[in-house]
Amino acid sequence: MIEYIPVIIALFSFFGKNKKYMILINLIIAIFLGTLFFFKGAYSGTITLFFVVIIGSYCFITDKKINKNIAVLTIFFISLILFGVNYYFNNTVTLLNFVPLIAFSLSRFAELSCDEFWYRVNSIIALSIYSIYAYIYQSYPIILTECVLIFFNFYYLLKNNFILNFKYKY
Repeated sequence: MIEYIPVIIALFSFFGKNKKYMILINLIIAIFLGTLFFFKGAYSGTITLFFVVIIGSYCFITDKKINKNIAVLTIFFISLILFGVNYYFNNTVTLLNFVPLIAFSLSRFAELSCDEFWYRVNSIIALSIYSIYAYIYQSYPIILTECVLIFFNFYYLLKNNFILNFKYKY
């Protein structure tokens, strides 16, 4: 039953009218998903979500954007940790081990330095990547959680006419 708590929390993203509210929802979900990944043996996802909670907490509490250099250094640091953990447990490092890092990079960059439109677009891409990762590890409640978040982010873009009125800036 605990596996479905993130799905219920994800339903609250329907009320996510701003970026700060969505960061809070993502923090709560990251805590539960990190725990689920840990029990499923997906240590790369667990470690990545640990850093999601740290960076997301900073963004939520201070409501400030982090310097892009710090974001890049953080991603590099997490890459080294993931490399070490995967080598220690598996004696191998595969592309699958870095899937959470790719999703992390997209969503953290959006959370830290993008406006509302690009935050939602990057979130949709990152959530799709996490869904594939969860499918590989057969974590169906996590897939459902990610799909709910994808739907509500896409709904938000449509509701606010971001997609219909989007003009490319050259």
